[in-house]
Amino acid sequence: MENKEFDHLLDKYLKGELDSSQNQLVEAWLDTVRSEESTYDWSSEEINDLYHQIKLEKSPVLRIKWGYWVAAASIVLVGLFSVYFLKNREPKEELILASQILPAQDSVVLITGGGQQIYLDHNTSGVQLANNTISDSEGRQLNKTADKIEMYQLHIPKGRQFKIELEDGTKVWLNAGAKLSYPSRFNENYREVELEGEAYFEVAKQTLTGGDQQIRRKPFFVRSSKQVISVLGTHFNVEANKGEEYSRTSLAEGVVEVIKANRESKTLKPGQQSVVNEKSAIKIVPVDLEMVLGWKNNLFVFHNSSLREILQEVERWYDIKIEIDTWPTEKFYGEIQRNSPLSEVLKLIEMSSDFRFKVVYDGVERRLLMQ
Repeated sequence: MENKEFDHLLDKYLKGELDSSQNQLVEAWLDTVRSEESTYDWSSEEINDLYHQIKLEKSPVLRIKWGYWVAAASIVLVGLFSVYFLKNREPKEELILASQILPAQDSVVLITGGGQQIYLDHNTSGVQLANNTISDSEGRQLNKTADKIEMYQLHIPKGRQFKIELEDGTKVWLNAGAKLSYPSRFNENYREVELEGEAYFEVAKQTLTGGDQQIRRKPFFVRSSKQVISVLGTHFNVEANKGEEYSRTSLAEGVVEVIKANRESKTLKPGQQSVVNEKSAIKIVPVDLEMVLGWKNNLFVFHNSSLREILQEVERWYDIKIEIDTWPTEKFYGEIQRNSPLSEVLKLIEMSSDFRFKVVYDGVERRLLMQ
């Protein structure tokens, strides 16, 4: 509940305008403040004084001096409310076991063209667009698309992977934290989607007939924050994670063209990766496809990977904040199933280094620290 909402609730409590359930809520909160088991760490004298002032301000006798009563009681309640939040601004941290932390399992969210939000739990591994219908991996109809072209969105939470088959037959596997925007159907001349995060594409080949009656392949474009990928029909992986300096495109099959905002472009061949940032030219390097595509096969694969690269994946998969001030330069090798608890991933790192980790929880978020 927002502070303003709670202030409003307390004000109505003083005026006797709450219904029975709301009144019970405020009374329970006041009783909790007074409780010896309260975790707010106030002095017993402070709690009792505030508690009795509130209780006295509720007395009907004080309604004779209405203006004074409201002003005085408001000051007491605001003071109580302020103390509550000040005392809890810096909650105590506690150590938790990494073995208890499994991949996050929040729902995938499908947002339709009309704004409807459809939540897909862990039993649903994908969706398919066909014949103006969106169905889940079990064949259940989720939504009927409109006659006009509308934009849809898929939001993949941390700890989940998801597959979508677009209306042209293109298949897209989305990694944890990814977002894909796509139309209910593609227009006649080209196909285009927008990606934030990591995804693997298997683009279906389509043709179109131009005004000169020549048959051409219908292009497919993937837009992200730093680049546009032009495709005709191919298999490739895109890493365009929000907040990261570089976007990477790795080609498994076919040909793609990578285009920056300044119109610089490079063509990739299978086994190559483009590295793009906003300040320098597109760089083409050989790529380890087994490592890059490990996530699609439900694996963490580390081949000469830095600790920062490893823990960026860990952060997205286990929904835990990484706090390391200075990143070491050591490289790591290893493979492990993604359904493993966090402790097993950290053990791989600790076995081949002097690094040791701990996980703390402050009541709001979990954080991974280096000891």
